[in-house]
Amino acid sequence: MPSFPSDRGNHRPKTSHRTLADFFYRFGRVKLRRELEEFRSEFEAEFGETDLARRYTSQLPIEQQEWLTKHYPKRYWDGLPPFLQAFYKGKMRLAHREGNIDDAPEDLLELYLKGQMDIRDNGWNR
Repeated sequence: MPSFPSDRGNHRPKTSHRTLADFFYRFGRVKLRRELEEFRSEFEAEFGETDLARRYTSQLPIEQQEWLTKHYPKRYWDGLPPFLQAFYKGKMRLAHREGNIDDAPEDLLELYLKGQMDIRDNGWNR
């Protein structure tokens, strides 16, 4: 797998098995969905569970997500669940170290380079 997930998007899983991570964000490829679910589980074990009552930007209709990422990428980022922010920020750091940062989606690349990929939830910041 490349260091940065190129299968970004809220695609419907091709299998009937859904994870809790799929509820917030769905990659089209099974391997990435499994990786995100494992990351979510470990992240929540350390920092607490994701608020299931909150509506995150990754749960908006695709058209609204695309509009937000194009016009207000920071607002889109700030509305993502903390585990998803941490997952992407980790991927960005890894891609940067490996020299693959140019493969990152443009909206995330801009936030990363500006140092705007804050991960916030309930008072903690990573």
